[in-house]
Amino acid sequence: MQLKPAPSKEAAVQFLYKTPGSTQTMVQSLLKRSILIGVGIAVFGDTQNLVRNSVGGSIVIELYLLWYYGQQIKALEGSGAEW
Repeated sequence: MQLKPAPSKEAAVQFLYKTPGSTQTMVQSLLKRSILIGVGIAVFGDTQNLVRNSVGGSIVIELYLLWYYGQQIKALEGSGAEW
């Protein structure tokens, strides 16, 4: 059985390949992640600046995913392999 990739991974890869609608998919993924982070902060952390901290954390994760998969795509394209 093969597991489905995480939605945030799919959104990042689609964005890097400039797939139509990928910007909207990535923004949706970013907002959903922000909500999850916000819930964690609200339950276990300081709720002051909750929205700012949730969105900020989500943006940093998204930037990391874009960098990480961008590097893999460059390596695959350089080797002639398909994604």
